[in-house]
Amino acid sequence: MSPNVTKCIGRPIGFRSIEEINKILDNTGNIVYRTIYKLILGTGLKPLEITNLRIKNLKVKEPRPFFGFTDRRTQEFRISYIPYMLLEDLMGLLGKALREGSSDESFLFPGMQPRRGKGAAGVGERTLRQNLRIVAPVEKYPDISLSYLQECFGWFLLDLGASNDYLYTVMERFQADPVIKFYEKTKNRKEPKKRKIGQQ
Repeated sequence: MSPNVTKCIGRPIGFRSIEEINKILDNTGNIVYRTIYKLILGTGLKPLEITNLRIKNLKVKEPRPFFGFTDRRTQEFRISYIPYMLLEDLMGLLGKALREGSSDESFLFPGMQPRRGKGAAGVGERTLRQNLRIVAPVEKYPDISLSYLQECFGWFLLDLGASNDYLYTVMERFQADPVIKFYEKTKNRKEPKKRKIGQQ
């Protein structure tokens, strides 16, 4: 087991820490790919949900910036809060898009949407998987995948003190299948004792 692997309450032994995962993702040279990977990690949204976001879905408001969009399956309006650490990259991408003449209806990540039609080359999720393997080679990081990044979101919520039932409610609404699956593994887990600040 890697010495960098964190053993943390509420998380399986051997599950990587958010610091280690971010360090791996920081090796992604392409800012678009890096931002999408970190959004999967930080929001729990599916890759397709993120690549289908439009500029109008990005709401930079107090007290927290968020994505507001209509779920294509349920037609319900959903809100997904954005980690502050990603705002700089997101605003940079937004500024570039607007300078190039994009409108509110334009995709936030243009060119990452699946192409349709006979003979069309597939992009989007397949491209994200291929590039993730470049920064996280399977020989060194066999566990790292898009589903793994999405699953991390749930485990980190548990680490912060979220209950299993709360996690399941949130993930069920997001339709985050990998996270719903591991909920079944944790639903009988005893809730960790709350630790005071400074307590080891």
